[in-house]
Amino acid sequence: MHVIIKKDRQIDFFVWVMVVIAASLPLFGLVIYSLGLNHDTFFHTQRILSIKNALADGQFPVRIYKEIFDGYGYGAPLFYPELFLYFPAILCLLGLPIVVSYNLFLLVVNIATLVSAIYSFSNITKSKEIGLISAILYELSIYRLVDLYTRASMGEFLALVFCPLVLCGLVQITRGEVKKWWVLALGMSGVLQSHILTFVIMVIVCVVYVVCNIKRFFHLTITKVCALTKATFITVGINLWFLIPFLQVSGMKVNAIVGTENFWETEAAVLQLFDVLLLGATGIETYGEGVASSLPKTPGIPILLGCVLFLIMILTENIYKKIPKQVYGFLIAGFVSVCMLTNFFPWKLIKKVGILKNFFEKFQFMWRFNILVILFLSIVAAYGYWIYLRKRRETKEVIVIICLGLCMYSFVYTNQFVKNAGEYNETLTIETGYMDQLYLISGNNIFEREDLESNAESITYEMVEYGNAELSFVYKVGENEAVQNGDYYIDVPIAYYPGYVAYVDGERVKTECSTGGVVRIHLPEKKFEGTVRVEYVESTLYLLGDVVSLLCIIAILILCVKKIVSGKTRGNLEIPHNIAYTDTECKEKRKGEMNVYKKYT
Repeated sequence: MHVIIKKDRQIDFFVWVMVVIAASLPLFGLVIYSLGLNHDTFFHTQRILSIKNALADGQFPVRIYKEIFDGYGYGAPLFYPELFLYFPAILCLLGLPIVVSYNLFLLVVNIATLVSAIYSFSNITKSKEIGLISAILYELSIYRLVDLYTRASMGEFLALVFCPLVLCGLVQITRGEVKKWWVLALGMSGVLQSHILTFVIMVIVCVVYVVCNIKRFFHLTITKVCALTKATFITVGINLWFLIPFLQVSGMKVNAIVGTENFWETEAAVLQLFDVLLLGATGIETYGEGVASSLPKTPGIPILLGCVLFLIMILTENIYKKIPKQVYGFLIAGFVSVCMLTNFFPWKLIKKVGILKNFFEKFQFMWRFNILVILFLSIVAAYGYWIYLRKRRETKEVIVIICLGLCMYSFVYTNQFVKNAGEYNETLTIETGYMDQLYLISGNNIFEREDLESNAESITYEMVEYGNAELSFVYKVGENEAVQNGDYYIDVPIAYYPGYVAYVDGERVKTECSTGGVVRIHLPEKKFEGTVRVEYVESTLYLLGDVVSLLCIIAILILCVKKIVSGKTRGNLEIPHNIAYTDTECKEKRKGEMNVYKKYT
């Protein structure tokens, strides 16, 4: 028996390694493959380098990239979560080149995605085998690989690590496993710290899931509501250090979208769902221009075929009632999501409804709903492959066959991408500090202004010391203007974000956003000369959020340690009792630790 268990583990390990390698092939060279300015490689590598620079300068948590835009500073961390980017930034800080740090980071993301998916899908399906197949489909889905390489959409592929945990947490609480509320909290926190748009999508998923399962909440209602409440409050508490600044700046009129694309022109043509050759692996996003040169917008042929196979099997094998009801729910949710990402959905009618137009344009690309497609349909497709192949092969043979087949198909994408992509120009990023103009004040003029500008015509400056979003100088207002005693101000070369403070001879003065999007300093009344100092300082509210988040994290860690020590976290997955199998063998594990694996007739 011990030999069988050991062999099973070796096969599982082989499958895991093969899947991670297949997903990570472009990472094993000492280059970063890039599609230039068409996608986000430069943006995210610069974020990593800027975090490294900020940490080296003693800034933690990082709120402002002070060296960006020739020292005007850039407040992307206030708008865009970047917790997980500290890892590659620290690698850079330790001396690794950005190319190595970036590739190591993506490799870790691939491993984390597979581990998260295996845990989540195995718990959802209560089957180690079906959970593993679902995880492989999810890990090697073409949409996730496009996110990882073609688009370099770091926020979104990081969020995909945690989306399965969100679904798993919802299912567990609905089942009455209320002590597992932390899974939902962990999943939602991870998504929030990765990508705001995906977080909004997952919040909607949570609401719809609870509404659709409202009857199941009638049983043990109080405990389930308490579990959801705890997950919600812990999620908010852990992330308060980011949420407070984010909510403060969310009302600012900043550039929110680059370009002039219309969301109703970003859907995929239905034909693109069945993109087999993936010739557009290095394509760009096109708006209303057909499918020519467009990037792949399919979740992946293996997922779609698996779903078709699932439908065939339940119709021809008379096992409709043996499939868990939640799988049909996932099938419906996945089908709706497929419709929403294509031109089959009435987006051009929705754009005429003001409220709906304002809501959906925030998502920018309608094929972004592939996030939900691969989340739900990976499970459905896994059932399809498992039911079909399990009747014809041994358990481990099924896993290996599916693994190899999916790996081979993923090579179609990675080969197309590597052959046609260029190489990332590290020098360009470091020398220019590349960033787009997202999160700058709309209508800003920071690229076409003098360093110091004032409404006082005869003002002079001396001892100007300017560098990386900090500034000091001595000013003097001319005698003629001093007689007029006006309300004088000085606009300084620092992009405006909340948190910048100014002092004149050590006395704090009023600051605000100028019409050009920079920090405006109001000079004290009747003070016609003095020394000005401008710097960024975290507000008391920001610090309070930092403390609350730290306390929540410590509390969660203590809870986890207690559960591990007490052995309460130990548990075993159960094999579903409703799938038809052909072989009657059973493997009995050690009593008290392992389940009895039954092969049903």
